[in-house]
Amino acid sequence: MNRGFREGILTHMLNPYAILYMISLIAINITLETPILLKLIYSLVMALSYLFWCSFVNYFLTRDVLRKQYINYSHWIQRILGLWLIYISINMFFKGV
Repeated sequence: MNRGFREGILTHMLNPYAILYMISLIAINITLETPILLKLIYSLVMALSYLFWCSFVNYFLTRDVLRKQYINYSHWIQRILGLWLIYISINMFFKGV
Protein backbone atom coordinates (compact mmCIF):
# COMPACT_ATOMS: atom_id res chain seq x y z
CA MET A 1 0.00 0.00 0.00
CA ASN A 2 1.50 3.31 -0.98
CA ARG A 3 1.46 6.42 1.18
CA GLY A 4 -1.22 8.27 -0.82
CA PHE A 5 -3.60 5.34 -0.55
CA ARG A 6 -3.11 5.06 3.24
CA GLU A 7 -3.60 8.79 3.74
CA GLY A 8 -6.72 8.75 1.57
CA ILE A 9 -8.26 5.88 3.53
CA LEU A 10 -7.57 7.64 6.83
CA THR A 11 -8.98 10.89 5.50
CA HIS A 12 -12.18 9.20 4.31
CA MET A 13 -12.68 7.11 7.42
CA LEU A 14 -12.12 9.99 9.84
CA ASN A 15 -14.24 12.52 7.91
CA PRO A 16 -17.00 13.64 10.33
CA TYR A 17 -19.33 14.63 7.48
CA ALA A 18 -19.15 11.16 5.98
CA ILE A 19 -19.80 9.56 9.36
CA LEU A 20 -22.84 11.80 9.92
CA TYR A 21 -24.08 10.98 6.43
CA MET A 22 -23.86 7.25 7.12
CA ILE A 23 -25.65 7.65 10.45
CA SER A 24 -28.44 9.63 8.77
CA LEU A 25 -28.86 6.93 6.11
CA ILE A 26 -29.13 4.27 8.78
CA ALA A 27 -31.56 6.40 10.81
CA ILE A 28 -33.89 6.71 7.81
CA ASN A 29 -34.15 2.93 7.43
CA ILE A 30 -34.10 1.78 11.05
CA THR A 31 -36.97 2.29 13.49
CA LEU A 32 -37.41 1.21 17.10
CA GLU A 33 -39.37 -1.81 15.89
CA THR A 34 -36.55 -3.05 13.64
CA PRO A 35 -35.14 -6.35 14.97
CA ILE A 36 -31.62 -6.17 16.38
CA LEU A 37 -30.31 -8.67 13.82
CA LEU A 38 -31.55 -6.48 10.98
CA LYS A 39 -29.98 -3.43 12.63
CA LEU A 40 -26.66 -5.24 12.76
CA ILE A 41 -26.95 -6.35 9.14
CA TYR A 42 -27.78 -2.79 8.00
CA SER A 43 -24.83 -1.42 9.94
CA LEU A 44 -22.46 -4.05 8.59
CA VAL A 45 -23.57 -3.54 5.00
CA MET A 46 -23.20 0.23 5.32
CA ALA A 47 -19.77 -0.03 6.90
CA LEU A 48 -18.50 -2.51 4.31
CA SER A 49 -19.92 -0.56 1.39
CA TYR A 50 -18.33 2.63 2.72
CA LEU A 51 -15.00 0.84 3.17
CA PHE A 52 -15.24 -0.57 -0.36
CA TRP A 53 -16.11 2.85 -1.82
CA CYS A 54 -13.27 4.61 0.00
CA SER A 55 -10.81 1.95 -1.10
CA PHE A 56 -11.99 2.18 -4.70
CA VAL A 57 -11.77 5.98 -4.81
CA ASN A 58 -8.35 6.01 -3.16
CA TYR A 59 -7.00 3.35 -5.49
CA PHE A 60 -8.45 5.16 -8.48
CA LEU A 61 -7.03 8.56 -7.58
CA THR A 62 -3.56 7.28 -6.65
CA ARG A 63 -2.95 5.81 -10.13
CA ASP A 64 -1.52 8.36 -12.57
CA VAL A 65 -3.17 6.96 -15.70
CA LEU A 66 -6.59 6.71 -14.07
CA ARG A 67 -6.30 10.14 -12.45
CA LYS A 68 -5.45 11.74 -15.81
CA GLN A 69 -8.48 10.08 -17.41
CA TYR A 70 -10.67 11.28 -14.56
CA ILE A 71 -9.40 14.84 -14.97
CA ASN A 72 -10.18 14.72 -18.70
CA TYR A 73 -13.80 13.68 -18.08
CA SER A 74 -14.41 15.24 -14.66
CA HIS A 75 -16.67 18.01 -15.96
CA TRP A 76 -19.05 15.42 -17.44
CA ILE A 77 -18.88 13.21 -14.37
CA GLN A 78 -19.68 16.16 -12.11
CA ARG A 79 -22.63 17.22 -14.27
CA ILE A 80 -24.11 13.72 -14.31
CA LEU A 81 -23.66 13.28 -10.57
CA GLY A 82 -25.13 16.73 -9.94
CA LEU A 83 -28.23 15.88 -11.94
CA TRP A 84 -28.50 12.57 -10.13
CA LEU A 85 -28.32 14.27 -6.72
CA ILE A 86 -30.92 16.85 -7.78
CA TYR A 87 -33.21 14.01 -8.87
CA ILE A 88 -32.75 12.24 -5.52
CA SER A 89 -33.46 15.47 -3.61
CA ILE A 90 -36.63 16.21 -5.56
CA ASN A 91 -37.76 12.62 -5.19
CA MET A 92 -37.19 12.72 -1.41
CA PHE A 93 -39.00 16.05 -1.15
CA PHE A 94 -42.13 14.76 -2.85
CA LYS A 95 -42.10 11.52 -0.89
CA GLY A 96 -41.92 13.50 2.34
CA VAL A 97 -38.66 12.08 3.63
